[in-house]
Amino acid sequence: MYKGKFEITHVGASQVIIRNVTTNQKVDLKSHYGYEVLEVKVLGKDRYVVVHTTETLMVGDLNTGNLSEIPWKSAPDEKFYFDNENVRDQRASCPFFFIRNSVYTVNLF
Repeated sequence: MYKGKFEITHVGASQVIIRNVTTNQKVDLKSHYGYEVLEVKVLGKDRYVVVHTTETLMVGDLNTGNLSEIPWKSAPDEKFYFDNENVRDQRASCPFFFIRNSVYTVNLF
């Protein structure tokens, strides 16, 4: 049980199902590249999911089921911001990545 509200079931090395036990809503998340899921976090007022795999980052909207996956190497100082419903923002020391509308749109600044 995650945060006392979400059940996370690993279906395979590269796939997880997240179920909100309050609403019984389920979202199936699978790495499009087949990479192993290492960590799953539910953030942004329990609406968004951030999944680290061995080689990628997946960001998804639990309400819509939209998911984006991009090549990624994790940094210990990563911070994720979900303050604006239409914009997702991830920051590490450098550089700055901007992920928009849970679609594979990444801008590097």
